[in-house]
Amino acid sequence: MASDKDDIKDSKDKEETDQNQHGTNKSDPADTNEEPQKSADPIEQLTAREKLEYLNNHIYTGFLVLFDIKDSTSRKHAYKRRWILQTSAFYESFAKFIKELKVKIQIPWDEPVVKLAGDGCMLFIPHLPSRDEKQDLNIKNHSPRTILREVMTFRQIIHDDTELSGLRLKIVITYLTNIHRVKVNDTNDVLGRGIDFSFRLERFADSTHLVVNKYFIDVLRDKGRPNEISLSKLEKKILKHVIPCRKRMKGWASLEGESFYLITEPDDIENFLDAKPSPERGDVHTELMAHFIKHHRKKQTANSTDPINIDISATP
Repeated sequence: MASDKDDIKDSKDKEETDQNQHGTNKSDPADTNEEPQKSADPIEQLTAREKLEYLNNHIYTGFLVLFDIKDSTSRKHAYKRRWILQTSAFYESFAKFIKELKVKIQIPWDEPVVKLAGDGCMLFIPHLPSRDEKQDLNIKNHSPRTILREVMTFRQIIHDDTELSGLRLKIVITYLTNIHRVKVNDTNDVLGRGIDFSFRLERFADSTHLVVNKYFIDVLRDKGRPNEISLSKLEKKILKHVIPCRKRMKGWASLEGESFYLITEPDDIENFLDAKPSPERGDVHTELMAHFIKHHRKKQTANSTDPINIDISATP
């Protein structure tokens, strides 16, 4: 019996020695042609309560850009089947815009959230984990101005494309904090009150101007000179026409209204009176008209020794 036990022991010792020499184990998946099973997403293994706690501890800042085709309903009637091709072409241009922006932007580029919804589209660009307001607004790179410049360039390309039959865009840009990034069925999404606010701002947008929130203006400003904006000559020319607005919005209780801004260009101002306003646009005509008159008055002052005596302020 002792001899049998010794034989068994010697056999096991030999098997272990062979395995060590060859660096493999018979039970190791590497010995087979079978691929190792991928571990499941750990987030998906959490309970609903654990997921909520996870989301509350993973909040981010980021830039949200909304594009919406102006008067899309009337375009469907006016251009029949062509509006489908035009909208498809716009989406293709939007995809190219994202690709080019990814190269030019100077922030850590995580997976952006992109949504296409009928006649509009949304892009959320994650920035950094959200901490407190002071740190969230201290952006030490050129990403805000790059986004603004590229958005305005993209808008001009779309508006100048004769194949799109006069397609015009309504645009909103916001810089947001406390945004939750979630994934549902392998699809990225974002949640937060700032997302809701951005969509509320869309009703004030039109092809004559962009709508931006206060935080976006704040991150454009030079911290050393809080009343100025440190930009190139072209960007300073653009941002010369920044119009403050304050309107009450559904879901926000402030009696004084919420603060936001319109960004327009000289050509847009000159053409404002001739532009056909969208019936879906919110009431920001007063702010635009006040700014137009103020701009016109400055031109008159520069060209005449007897300027028109009009005192109109763009501040509501």
